[in-house]
Amino acid sequence: MLLACTAPTIPFISSPVLAAFPVLKERDSAARALHYKADVRDVRHPKYQSGQNCANCQLFNFIDNGCVLFSSNSVSPNGWCQAWVKKV
Repeated sequence: MLLACTAPTIPFISSPVLAAFPVLKERDSAARALHYKADVRDVRHPKYQSGQNCANCQLFNFIDNGCVLFSSNSVSPNGWCQAWVKKV
């Protein structure tokens, strides 16, 4: 006797699924320690230079708006902190 297996076919997901990290709050202790601001227009720090923002920082990841320094949060591409490093 021959039995046929008729399991339903489930398509595979071919694109990566990213978990959304909570947005970093300026009042967070790590953010305060690095003088993080979500908008460069609010930055009042002597190290800040015009044109610097998270989007052009080496530590920023465009895929999930992540930052190496704030690994549990996402940051604003228009933000800034004193650890800014020019993207190469």
